[in-house]
Amino acid sequence: MDTPQRQCRRYRLDGRVTITVFRSAGKFDFWGRISDVSEAGMGAMVSGELEEGEFVQLRFSLSSSSHVLELRARVCHQLGYYCGFEFLVVSDAQQKHIKLACEELPTKEGQEGRGNS
Repeated sequence: MDTPQRQCRRYRLDGRVTITVFRSAGKFDFWGRISDVSEAGMGAMVSGELEEGEFVQLRFSLSSSSHVLELRARVCHQLGYYCGFEFLVVSDAQQKHIKLACEELPTKEGQEGRGNS
């Protein structure tokens, strides 16, 4: 089976994320630990059960700054407690913030980000 080509390079990040999902039974909040981030999404270990295809609200910070991002996302894959999220609606300002933060992080493959070269 071929591995799908990623649209963006992934960067290592250890941080907290709060996930909110709205279901017919109500609103549910979970927390998670971010393992990697890209300009298009993130991967995280999540404290609750999410289903592939569900739409969620993510709240997280990309650095030690107090700037918190709130983004809509789709659960694009799920394996156990690990979920991959695709960012859906990202403003130009949010996109710029994510891109600048990623440049300062080491890549998932072990290479340094552009800002660390």
